[in-house]
Amino acid sequence: MAIVNFNSISGVSTISATSSITVGDTVIKNTSISIGTTDTTGRNAGVGTAVGTMIFTADLGDTGVAQVYTPGGWQNLHSAPGILLATSTFSYTGSPQTYTIPGSATELDMYVFGAGGGSNNTAGFGGGGGFTQVTIPIASIPGVSSLTVVVGEGGDRPGQPAAYGGGGFSGPPLGGGGSGGGYSGVFNGPISQGNALAIGGGGGGSSYPGAAAGGGQGGGTTGGEGSGTPTGGRGQGGTQSAGGAGGSPGGVAGSALQGGPGAPGNGNAGSGGGGYYGGGGGGAISQDGGGGGGSGYVNPLATTSPRITPATSGGDNSPTPGNSAGEPSPYWSSGIGVGAKDGIGGNGKVVIVSYT
Repeated sequence: MAIVNFNSISGVSTISATSSITVGDTVIKNTSISIGTTDTTGRNAGVGTAVGTMIFTADLGDTGVAQVYTPGGWQNLHSAPGILLATSTFSYTGSPQTYTIPGSATELDMYVFGAGGGSNNTAGFGGGGGFTQVTIPIASIPGVSSLTVVVGEGGDRPGQPAAYGGGGFSGPPLGGGGSGGGYSGVFNGPISQGNALAIGGGGGGSSYPGAAAGGGQGGGTTGGEGSGTPTGGRGQGGTQSAGGAGGSPGGVAGSALQGGPGAPGNGNAGSGGGGYYGGGGGGAISQDGGGGGGSGYVNPLATTSPRITPATSGGDNSPTPGNSAGEPSPYWSSGIGVGAKDGIGGNGKVVIVSYT
């Protein structure tokens, strides 16, 4: 691991002499660096930016974020009280997983990618999964030695089991819409809303056939609305306080950690994605509605400008996982959280990085 010293980064924000910043596996501490201030428009207007360039981007997060330009694009400079201990990556398994907190850890960074919604046609896409990034101080969860991890499963064609992570079921086997993608999340104890530390919402499933209405994108604080005409058939996204409403007629509302099924009857409506609150299922209208996306969540214990980002597109457009919206995560990999086109959505992913 490379180590460079610093006392502070000056611009809009200052990092103290006892802190450090981490870029990939490089820790920078105990010296002084001054950097310029801009916004995302000014930052993105730069052409041929040199690797290693640092700026303070004032319109990111709550108070701005210090960033460095890497071969993979702009990355946030992470403020941490020590050095990197370990990086733990969790992929989809279909059951809860356990993360053991290193004994010397003082904080945990969590990168949480929701799963994409499914599709049963070649025109409408399932919604992309959302992305949530948080920092949790160990002091805020005293006495805890392990955490529970859920990695959402991508939504599927109709008639298959509902996606793990609260994706809404879709059926019957013939002629139905896509099922919703599952949420991914990290929990302090058994899986429940009250124990959630971070959740990335799952994308809604697309409908079939007609206009082939797409599923809503995973949240974000609020999941995206499914598409479809007329608009009353669209499943609504989950919020921070309630499941998304089902489309009319017949779509089932989402609930805590669970997406709602699409309307029964002809079975062509898409189902809602899982989330802190799940998205609603689409309604059985003339052109059946897509399912709503599930909401993401950040626990109030989180520090260091947490991010809770919806997928950038959904509906009838090629959906993009939330992490790639302007501020890409270094832990995203191809296919993660992608909404499906005539198939199975991309599974989610969870990465936990520990620091002393």
